[in-house]
Amino acid sequence: MTFHHALVQAAQRRHLADELRRITDADARHRRLTEVAIDTGGSIIDPTKQGRAGPVYAEISLLGLYHIGETMEEAMAEWIKAAQRCAPMNVSTPHLQESQTCS
Repeated sequence: MTFHHALVQAAQRRHLADELRRITDADARHRRLTEVAIDTGGSIIDPTKQGRAGPVYAEISLLGLYHIGETMEEAMAEWIKAAQRCAPMNVSTPHLQESQTCS
């Protein structure tokens, strides 16, 4: 079986996006996104936490997908939509072990 990194990453994005959609509390969603960013080497920039000299837009770069928004909530919503569009519903990675997927 050939290992396709892009398919694995697409499945991870889709799994995380589906998980984040189910989290209705914005703070809990942000905490989960932050956990995954730390675990995978992603980045999250929240302008409300940067002070006056910080960036203007909220930015999320995670699992090979980048999105911005005027607020962190908007950036998260846009990242989720983009992640779901990038991976078809039937993305599956049966050769992955549970420890290799986003949880």
